[in-house]
Amino acid sequence: MDGINTAIDERTLKSIRNVDPASTMVVGVDVFHPGSTDEVQSSIAAAIGSYDKGFTRYSASIRVQKKENKDREMIVQIGDMVRLNRTQNIIFYN
Repeated sequence: MDGINTAIDERTLKSIRNVDPASTMVVGVDVFHPGSTDEVQSSIAAAIGSYDKGFTRYSASIRVQKKENKDREMIVQIGDMVRLNRTQNIIFYN
């Protein structure tokens, strides 16, 4: 295991102005809401973030949260899910 399937080309990384890959984290998040006929009425929030300068190693975090509104993509505990140690820049996807 511990291999790398894909990586961002080094030239592409260098072309991103004012972003030092060593102090940048790529974060992806999503919230899944149950349907109106589902018995479980909790939403599932997930976050994944890179922790290396090549953006090839990730750590994931998942939380169950109270379903507020199915059209609302809010992660209530995002601060607990993503640790920003030595991170100066965040590239955020949802």
